[in-house]
Amino acid sequence: MRKYKRCEYVPTEEQKRKLIEVNNLYLQHKTLQKTADSMGVTRERIRQLLETGERYGLFRYVTSRQQRLAELIQRISREDIIVGIVNLEKTFEICTKYKISLTEYFGLIKHYQIQTRDLYLEGKHKKYLLMYSRIVDILGHHPSTSELQHSNRRWRYLNVAICKLWGSIDKFRREYGIDKPPHKFSLNTKAAWQERIERNKIKRQKNIEATLRLINELGGAKQRTLSQTLNININTIRNYLEELCSQNKIKRIDKGNFYFYEPELE
Repeated sequence: MRKYKRCEYVPTEEQKRKLIEVNNLYLQHKTLQKTADSMGVTRERIRQLLETGERYGLFRYVTSRQQRLAELIQRISREDIIVGIVNLEKTFEICTKYKISLTEYFGLIKHYQIQTRDLYLEGKHKKYLLMYSRIVDILGHHPSTSELQHSNRRWRYLNVAICKLWGSIDKFRREYGIDKPPHKFSLNTKAAWQERIERNKIKRQKNIEATLRLINELGGAKQRTLSQTLNININTIRNYLEELCSQNKIKRIDKGNFYFYEPELE
């Protein structure tokens, strides 16, 4: 089979001149459409001519989007975008600040290979650490969980945010080497706590006396009978009976399947 050698087409000097002229117009008008309007042809035809000129090495065809991106790179640095994200500026705020479109913003993100999620988390860490530091300055010590949860709305918000971002307030403290603050009670809380302890002691003593009195009246009873009559939990009654037995005020008699409690004869 006969093989034919492929011949590369070489444009004439006139064709080269026309292609260069098209490229110069494109560089002047910046867009394919404006260049096409000035020459009275279609936008697609201009694109084909520019690609042909680039293929023959006459010039480099740079799209309008690439041109715009090059301009933005000269005006907006990678650090500018990073600072905006870390400071938790919204996307539309960054676009408004630098007067760019959303498409151009994402074009810069892609060009600079910026990992927006990592930077956003870094900004969150920075924000909540600053809020926490201000609370420490106000209190003069690291806040307890109770102080964060039962203070103003902003402090409660910080507590929730820390738990979401770090997993828990304890993990947050461990990461930054913060010792867990001791529990602190106000004077009113301490007084109420002591008052409740005293009330419980009095109530317990009254229940023990009522149990002993009922045993004396009945001449003896099972713990279930005592529990139902006095309306006291059976486990609590058992504790009362053990205490009365230890004081030798009643005696316990084993009836096989149950214990029977009788008054101790003096």
